[in-house]
Amino acid sequence: MELSMDKRENILWITNIILLFFVLLDSKVLPVVILWNINVLLMGNIKRIGANSTNFFIIFIRRILFFAVFVPILVIEPNIIWIKQNYYYLLPLGVIIGVIMLLPKIKQLGIFLSFDFISISNKLTLTDHITYGVINFLTPLGEELFYRLMIIRTFKDYFGISSIIISTVMFILHHATCKWSEEFSKYDFVMQMFFGLVVGTMFYYTDQLLPCVLAHITYNMPNIILNVKKFLYFYCNIGNEYEEDDIE
Repeated sequence: MELSMDKRENILWITNIILLFFVLLDSKVLPVVILWNINVLLMGNIKRIGANSTNFFIIFIRRILFFAVFVPILVIEPNIIWIKQNYYYLLPLGVIIGVIMLLPKIKQLGIFLSFDFISISNKLTLTDHITYGVINFLTPLGEELFYRLMIIRTFKDYFGISSIIISTVMFILHHATCKWSEEFSKYDFVMQMFFGLVVGTMFYYTDQLLPCVLAHITYNMPNIILNVKKFLYFYCNIGNEYEEDDIE
């Protein structure tokens, strides 16, 4: 595997130059620029960290770094509103948004998550199951902290509702330009643009973060379910009875 920066990642640095321009206008943009720089560096180099190691803690630390870059937001942002009582109705709405995002590929997901498909897939190590299980929940939390809460709040005073577009563009760039991600298709672009605009709008008008996190986790739910079902299949022999019945 080639562990070098991809040309796509140069787009991230162009974005960084634009952000630096805003730092000259207002220093409160500086935390966004710092975290964006750290994020770009990690995305381009994270697989160099213990690339050949099988040690659980090294693998865990390497994978958790995708989320760790967003942890300082919990300190930088003094008034994080997870959910207020009069906004509880947004919690099921967040789940519904995530489900709607999955509907276009519902048939493919049925195959993807079936034991028949899992039976011909690669067996993961216990380390993989644990680390994937953790990051499948922490990554949506970290990304919503940065791309919705921090970016929309930072640029809201300058651009108003257009801060939702800025948040969405940076959210797409985060996924589309990462060298280690799978191929970013037109479908991925459309879906992430839709997700970013809808969830960004919800946060812009309510300032409630938890519904956004729930929408993101729900959107990622197929990966969570797959991780659980692969563990059950390969380590608990659940789902293997179908093969046994076929043999008989």
